[in-house]
Amino acid sequence: MSDASKPGLTALYSITMLVALTGNILLKRKPETRLLTGFLFINMMAVADLLVTLANMPVSMASL
Repeated sequence: MSDASKPGLTALYSITMLVALTGNILLKRKPETRLLTGFLFINMMAVADLLVTLANMPVSMASL
């Protein structure tokens, strides 16, 4: 990977992380997600998305 593409990839990772965090925070505020069905499907997917966003993406950015 060339040195010229690293700032662009870092910016894309940062934007993706911000969008994922914002989307999950907004999803938690919806009253429909507090029902049992919403909890099982939507909230578990949101937790998985947060884990990828907070654990995997920073490591991937550091290895660029």
